[in-house]
Amino acid sequence: MSAGNQLPTDTEVLFFALQIVQRAETAAEAKVWAQEVLRFSGGSTEADVWPPPGAAEWQGKGSKPAPLYARMDKAYKSMWGFSELESICLAIRAWRGAGQCDDLTTHHLYSHMSRPRPGPKLPSCKGTPPVRYKSVAILKVARLVKDSGPEMRRLLRSDVPREQVPTARETAALLEKQVEQLQEELQEEKEARVRAEAAARMAQHRRTEQVKHMRAWKQEGREALAEKLKAFKEGLRREKAEQLDEENERLAKEFEAHFDEQIESLEAEIEKLKRERSKARARARDAEYDAQTSQKRLKRAQRAEAELKRVREERDERLPEAMDTDSSDDDEAQTSKCSRRDSGGRFEAESWRLRWLKWSQISRRVPTSAINANITEVLSVYAPQELTPQPTERSIRAMRVEATIAGEAINAWRFAKALRIISFGEDESTKWGKAIITTNTQIEPHNARGTSVDIVLRGGTLTAGGTSEALAKHLETKHLSHGRELLECWRTYHEKLWGAGAWERDGGAEPQQVGMHRLSENTLLMSDTCNGARKLKRLLAEMAEAAGRAKLGEEAWAMMSEVERAAKVKSHLGDCNGHLRNIIIKAMTAAATEHLQAELEDDLAEFSSFDRVTVDVSDLIYRVYKELHPSGQYAKGKGPEFEAWRKNFHASKMWMPFEHALKHY
Repeated sequence: MSAGNQLPTDTEVLFFALQIVQRAETAAEAKVWAQEVLRFSGGSTEADVWPPPGAAEWQGKGSKPAPLYARMDKAYKSMWGFSELESICLAIRAWRGAGQCDDLTTHHLYSHMSRPRPGPKLPSCKGTPPVRYKSVAILKVARLVKDSGPEMRRLLRSDVPREQVPTARETAALLEKQVEQLQEELQEEKEARVRAEAAARMAQHRRTEQVKHMRAWKQEGREALAEKLKAFKEGLRREKAEQLDEENERLAKEFEAHFDEQIESLEAEIEKLKRERSKARARARDAEYDAQTSQKRLKRAQRAEAELKRVREERDERLPEAMDTDSSDDDEAQTSKCSRRDSGGRFEAESWRLRWLKWSQISRRVPTSAINANITEVLSVYAPQELTPQPTERSIRAMRVEATIAGEAINAWRFAKALRIISFGEDESTKWGKAIITTNTQIEPHNARGTSVDIVLRGGTLTAGGTSEALAKHLETKHLSHGRELLECWRTYHEKLWGAGAWERDGGAEPQQVGMHRLSENTLLMSDTCNGARKLKRLLAEMAEAAGRAKLGEEAWAMMSEVERAAKVKSHLGDCNGHLRNIIIKAMTAAATEHLQAELEDDLAEFSSFDRVTVDVSDLIYRVYKELHPSGQYAKGKGPEFEAWRKNFHASKMWMPFEHALKHY
């Protein structure tokens, strides 16, 4: 029990609660009182003292106490017997919670009740402060009665003598003893488990040994069976060899007899052929005579045609000049062809020059509906005599495939003729759910040493996706091998037109020069920075260097030094600068976004998801790019207006133009 003008201690609160429970007829009666008190727990206007002003239940009238304090006043003014206070002492000692006290005696309770301690004094209080239970502590008393009233009544009804009630220290010692006993039982359980595990290991060891013995026995059985099978096969082989020898002798005799018959038949056939040859020679002599006669007739006909041509030319020269020329419309009507068929009705192919004109128009992305009109208008102005009917638009669209194949063949030719392959880049992407891989090659042209030209072997090919190994094989078969096949077809057709050896004579490229070994000529292999692309690049380097070494030959390779090998066969790996730049920008935007997200967290919480408000810096870059790009990347953007404004008002200011900023979802 504490002294002075303070709030009650936990022991005093417990003592007040036990008094309420002791004087109540039932636990329900005490609980009703506690609920009545707790109804006013939310209206306090003072920091330490209760009740709230204006509550009638907490206001006394004269010497009569307040209604809800009446039970505590009655408890303090009543005469308490020794047995009642002793039961309260025993309950406080046996209590297991806040306020428990082992050293409290009945004398202490008499002293406390005879002189109730005053509570804290308020500034508004001019006289003696109220007793302690007339404060905010009454709430603690009511809450304790409500929560633990039945347990308090059980403790107060205890008939155990005072000296037999265990103190907190005795209870702790008893609990420690129980813990030690439980630990001993746990140790015994652990030892039993260890013994069981050891027995299980021994059983497992025995089973393992049994399995080993069983496997060894089976192996011995298999070896014995193998020996028996080997001996059986050897005997069978000897029997077959003997049978084969007998069969060979029989076949040899039959072959000799058949060979003799064939010789006789061939001799008769030779005699027959000699007779036929004699007859053929006689017919040839007759045909030669007829041919000589026909040759003379042919020469006479040629001389007559030449004479006719000369007479026509003389006639044309003698005609008046007015008869030779007419209006341009008449010339065009006479020289242009109205049909692709000759006088005999046979279809004629158009000039090959017109073919590549159409290819060039297709390569420049001219609409197929305008190509015929473009070529017809040019021919009508500069070469009306070459004007011929053009194919349909559908045929022109089909020529796009021809233009693609022709471009691939030309680039394969340039690849094969190149002095060196400077760089080779590849990139895989996805379009409409299909995996596509493209390549770009930088070469040193054969006719412009020291310069570089970019070519594309194939615009793009569909892949089956999968591993980097599969993509490396795909590049060899669908790009390089495809170029070799085109050059082979080109050479075959060229030599068909101009004779054997015409391809090399006319400076044609060697198809075998389009191969993986060309990528080992100190070539830079380029790709993006993802793991799959880097692995594909390493695989291409290994394949290229192996092909280059095979091209030189193992004997020549062994005789070369390391410096010579590096000069002849070496591939270098490089990363795309655009991807490296994007990695840095992505890290910077991510860090900036994270910082802004933390700084503006409270402000962003005021927006809903429908407002579409974000602090992502990459979104800001993309929106500025769409809005202010000068070439109008966004239909509703203000790029041209912004560019005009910048040139008019800030022409001398430094300006970094937009290049590329696309967002992938």
